[in-house]
Amino acid sequence: MSTRAQFEQNLANKARDSTVLSDIRPLLRPGLAYDADKAIDIVCRTLINILPGAPWQGAKAK
Repeated sequence: MSTRAQFEQNLANKARDSTVLSDIRPLLRPGLAYDADKAIDIVCRTLINILPGAPWQGAKAK
């Protein structure tokens, strides 16, 4: 089972990986406005922040 800290660390790493970020666009409906920074913020605020456990002590996700 993954911890909150592991989820946060994984998301922070993905947020800095241009390959991961560029892989998302082809999965979206053509013409859909998408902002990776906003999406990451939403995931952090609505999902990761409610996970039990201590937050990751490393660099913050975008």
